[in-house]
Order: sequence, then structure tokens, then C-alpha cells
Amino acid sequence: MKAQEGMSLVEDDLKNPCLDYIRYTLFSQEGYVFKLAGSDKTYNTFEELKTDFMDGHIPESVLKESLTDEVNALLEPVRRHFTEDEHAKQLLAKVTSWRKETLEKTSSLARLSLDGVLEGGDAPISVVFAPQPSEYVRLSDVLEVLERLRAADGHRVLWLEDWSARCLGSAGGSVECVKGFYELFLHGLRSMDAELMDEVQILWQGEAILSGASDYWTSVINTGRECSLEAIRRALPDGENLDTAAQVVVSIMHVGDVLALAGGKREAVLCCGPYHRNLHNLASEHFERIGLKVPKIECTEMP
Repeated sequence: MKAQEGMSLVEDDLKNPCLDYIRYTLFSQEGYVFKLAGSDKTYNTFEELKTDFMDGHIPESVLKESLTDEVNALLEPVRRHFTEDEHAKQLLAKVTSWRKETLEKTSSLARLSLDGVLEGGDAPISVVFAPQPSEYVRLSDVLEVLERLRAADGHRVLWLEDWSARCLGSAGGSVECVKGFYELFLHGLRSMDAELMDEVQILWQGEAILSGASDYWTSVINTGRECSLEAIRRALPDGENLDTAAQVVVSIMHVGDVLALAGGKREAVLCCGPYHRNLHNLASEHFERIGLKVPKIECTEMP
């Protein structure tokens, strides 16, 4: 099975998508060992496996079977979580029931609508995206977000990208670490300006997505159909290379986020720093493409 020319994330004459999955999904795990189906052979590094495959020591059918087995093993804890954990079962039931519903659409445009969630009446909204989680909360990040919120007009919204952070593996990629980072970040904001934060609406990306998962993921998929890999590369922060599939997913998820927040009838301003500037530009290009009013982007770099 050969991938199409434009689908490979890295330059590779072989162009086999199975190798991309093995490299970026499986070997991205620390200490991972790949087990070859039907034998006792194991591989500790991707390069070792790739060399044997290219030299003809691993048939393509065996590579596919091994990949299927390994991905299933990777997903099994997630499957158990959604069948054994009561809270997870409830969330899954909500998502499943939403997909089964047949609702009359007022528009052919598929997007997650947060119009009923966003507060502030008909006032314009100013959206600030919180920074990606890391090992520790930087004072400079807290101060920058505070300054953007203070300078914002209308109804202020702070967007926490918890699902995108997990997809990128930020702060280790665990639910607890990502949530812990944002809770500490919010504590820092409230400690430094409680009065301001009382006026800010805080939205968690994951919770928002689950409120309308079908429309959200449809908007993300539609964005992916329209975006080239070159457009994704341009959307990354300056100086960052496109190395993983997670970067592609998170970039088009960002467009889905902006559609949910700024795709309604209210005037919207995206207040950001350098990290989100190119991602906001990607969203703006998509807004123009589908005929929506483009939200204003205000990018500021703090001294």
C-alpha cells in the first residue's frame, strides 16, 4: 500500500503510511518495543524495523498485521475506561446519542455552535487562548494573558485547549498533568487580578466539544479536506517544523475551535501572542473560504 505523494509528513522514498503510523504513533511512547506478528522478533527502534522492512525481511502483510495488533493493544485501556468508568460511560452515551439525533439544520455550515453558551448577550466577544501546558507555569505567561484580557473589549473569554494539549503530548500528555497545569494557571490569574477574572468566562475545549461533538468533528474534517500540508506548515509557530501527525490534527482542531467561538453573529476579536498568530491566520483563511465574516486578530508581544 503506497501513500499519495502529498500525504507523507517526512521525505521518504518508500511512501508507506504504515511506517508513519508506527513511527509517530507507536514509537513516540517512551521505551516502546514493537512486536512482529507471528514470531518472537521485537524491535527497540524504528530505524531497525524500517531497515528490515526495506531489505525485504518483513512482508508488508506482516507489517500491517503487526501494526493492527499493536494499535489495538494501545487502545485497549481506553476501551476499558469507557466501559468500566461510570463518568466515562456517561460521556460516551452523550456523544453516541448526539450522533443518532436528527436535527433540522438552519444552515448547511457544520460547526460547533457555542452561541447558547457564550455569555454577555449580544456584546462583541474577545477570545484569549491560554498557552500550551508545560512542566511548570511561567509567570510571564500569566502576565501576558492578564494584559490581553485587560486590553480586551466586550465579553472576555479564556479558552483552555486541554484536548489539543493531550494530542500534542504537552506536559506529558496525561489528563491529570494537563488539567493540573491549567488549574494552576487559573489560580495564578485569579491571585493577581481576581476582579478581572470574575468578568472572564472560562471555557474548557474538551467540555465544549462534548456539547456538540458531531458538528465539531465534522467542521474539523471539512477543514482538513480544504487545507494542504503547506498551509498547516505555515500555521505552526515561527521556527517550528512539521514533524508529527498530531500537529496536523491540532492545527485543524484550532480552526474548529475558532468556528465554534467566532462563527456566530456576534463581532469577535482573537487576542493572541506569537504562538497562536499563525493558527489564527489559518482559521481566517478558512472563514474566507466558506463565506463567514473573518474575526479580527490582535497580536501583541509583551516586552
